[in-house]
Amino acid sequence: MDDRSLIAAINWNGKNFITGMIDSLLPQMRETNTRLLVFDNGSEDGSADLVEENYSSTGIVSVYRNGENIGFGKAANRILSDAGCSTVVLVNTDTVLKPGCLRNLLLSLESRPEVAFAGPRLLWPDGNLQHSRRDFPFPGRLLLEHIPLLKNRTARFSAHDKGCYTDWLIGAMMAIRVKAFNDAGGFAEEFFFFHEETDLQFRLKEIGWKVWFEPSAEVFHIEGASSSQKYGSRIYLRNIPGKLLFLEKHGKPADIISFKILMTLLQIQRVMAGRIFRKLAIADVRFTSGYCREAIQLLWYKGAS
Repeated sequence: MDDRSLIAAINWNGKNFITGMIDSLLPQMRETNTRLLVFDNGSEDGSADLVEENYSSTGIVSVYRNGENIGFGKAANRILSDAGCSTVVLVNTDTVLKPGCLRNLLLSLESRPEVAFAGPRLLWPDGNLQHSRRDFPFPGRLLLEHIPLLKNRTARFSAHDKGCYTDWLIGAMMAIRVKAFNDAGGFAEEFFFFHEETDLQFRLKEIGWKVWFEPSAEVFHIEGASSSQKYGSRIYLRNIPGKLLFLEKHGKPADIISFKILMTLLQIQRVMAGRIFRKLAIADVRFTSGYCREAIQLLWYKGAS
């Protein structure tokens, strides 16, 4: 068994940004004695070739070609089942790690035996905070996120400057204790992407493990860089099926109907705002009538695409 921590990146058509991630990782992998596996999910843009040509000579970067896009959760399950080490760090290809990030994230997990899952502080490419802490997406907590006077009581809009336990973290970079991952049954493969990490962290907490937010580890994150190639400007609509599936698994019937009503009211509010403030609709597709109509279809009609 090679007990060096494994860093794994699941790649799908990431040619335009994957080298930035690897270049930021290389000195940190040498510092932490870790290795990188790029699991290529059927890319068609030559990104797997690019990684092999540029990084195979380092001796700490390898590529596995899967041949088809099987989704994030299924790919991650394959990686962790064959990892042969106690810790795996899953990192998105659309990230760039700040110096010290990998070391600090690994230490935050290793020094807390009760923690199964640790994540860094995420930043937008311009350096602004990307709110990565979240409460589990039950309707009551989601409602608070949309009430100006109360939203600071939620994990999402709280300060992200101190290490703390939290419900769940956006999975742009995840340090995972393999034993805990196996105890929880891994990622649920019915989630193709979006909210597979939410579901996993909920199940980890149900069996007694904890999730840790580590702000001393910082990562620039271009959210949805790969998946936006498939869904374009409507990528955030894919959160709706993910949240509905989460609530079907872990909530009550009342949670599902409350979520649908809450989100429908939010879409109506956005349409009205977009019509009153035309510049808002031009700047943000979520305030257009077409986007909101599609969101409502996803909420109420099974099989809506």
